[in-house]
Amino acid sequence: MARGPQGCEVCRRQWLVDGRLPHRLGANAGGAVLYRCDACETWWEETPRGTQAITDDEARESYPDLVGQSSP
Repeated sequence: MARGPQGCEVCRRQWLVDGRLPHRLGANAGGAVLYRCDACETWWEETPRGTQAITDDEARESYPDLVGQSSP
């Protein structure tokens, strides 16, 4: 599945319709929540300020207990 800087059509649609992705991985110490799209494997971070796609490196740095050391 093609993935752009803001995920794929599947995950963008899920955010618009459901307000979240089904694959919630957990939260970090700051209260931000990490999700992962099952279709394109984009990491999504939800904070009180909004939701955005983040890179593999950002996910590993912000969620070391939730994200493996190898690239997805």
